[in-house]
This record gives sequence, structure tokens and C-alpha cells, in this order.
Amino acid sequence: EQRPREAAPLCSAELALVFDATPPTSLRALRDRALIAVGAGSALRRSELVALDVEDLRYISAPQTGYSALVRTSKTSDEAATVWVHRSGRETCPVAALDSWLAASGITSGPLFRSVDRYGTLGDRLSDRSVSRLVREAATRADLPPGNWSGHSLRAGFVTEAARRGRSSREIARQTRHSPTSPVLHRYVRLVTPWDDNAAAEGLF
Repeated sequence: EQRPREAAPLCSAELALVFDATPPTSLRALRDRALIAVGAGSALRRSELVALDVEDLRYISAPQTGYSALVRTSKTSDEAATVWVHRSGRETCPVAALDSWLAASGITSGPLFRSVDRYGTLGDRLSDRSVSRLVREAATRADLPPGNWSGHSLRAGFVTEAARRGRSSREIARQTRHSPTSPVLHRYVRLVTPWDDNAAAEGLF
């Protein structure tokens, strides 16, 4: 039996290319930048991302700066949980992208991520399938390497990027809400090149 193809992780380098290819010149572009950056920065599942309402966000100014996001239900639990979206100060900062989307759209309550027609008119809440479509379209615009780009690329990208930066499984799991020993969590850590985190890269002999 053939295993399903794993989603390609959208990490910081890929996110920067997506932002370059999606300049903030329209309401749709602002939404796409915010959705993709928040999805990558929060490690939310695509269904959780589109379920967010403005009322689920709370701005935090100390000790870190950003938003806490209330996840009311999830794929694996009916209990509410909180995830964090931190201000990075980079061009791809999810907090800055989210603030730009909210300011331009005028959304102050209700669904956070909504459809936008070609005239810039806001519609209904996005579906989880819309997230995968928007990620695929963004990957195409950015001329990213061929791969299985999907909504899950955002969550996989968070885990992969965090692991590359030396974050422990426990730290990653606090955001993703996995068990630190979950085989699923470790499967998400997909290294782009075989010499990353590999003792052979040091030229032992």
C-alpha cells in the first residue's frame, strides 16, 4: 500500500519567497499574506485557522509581543487551547501581516479569514479546503520547487523550522499540542537536505 504524499514544509525561506511574490497591493493579497504567515507562525491546523474569529485573539505586549489565539475545538480534542503568534520584526512577521489585513479589511468581529471577490468585497468564512488552494497558488506564484504544497505545509513548516533552530520536541509540542514523544511530531520534521543534522556532514574520516 502506497503511503500518502507528505506535505512539503513551508519554512522561513519559502515564506519569504511567497511574500516577495505576493506584494500587498490588494485586499486578497493582504489576506493571503496574513493567512499563510499566521498559519506558519501558529502551527494551527487548517480547520483551526479558518475557525478563528476576531474575538478569539488577544493582544499581548509583555513579556513577548503578539497575539494569543483561542482554539475552541480541534481535530483531536473538544477542549479549548491557546496558541501564540509572536511578532518577529521580520518582513514576514505574522503579527504585522495580520494587523495589515485587519486594518485594510475593516474586520472588527466575526470570522478572521474571509473570501474576497475580484472587486474587493468581503464574503463568508474561508473553508479549510480554501487554505490548501491558497497555499498551492502562493507556491506557484513564488516558483517554489515542485512538491505537495497544501494547507498542512504551514504546520509542517513550523515544526521543521523550529527543529532546524534547535528547539526541543517539548518546546515544539507546546505549540502544536502533540505529545513530545508522538511519532507524528517526529515525522513532521523533514530536513530539506540530507546533511542537515547529520554527523557525516562533519567529515569524520
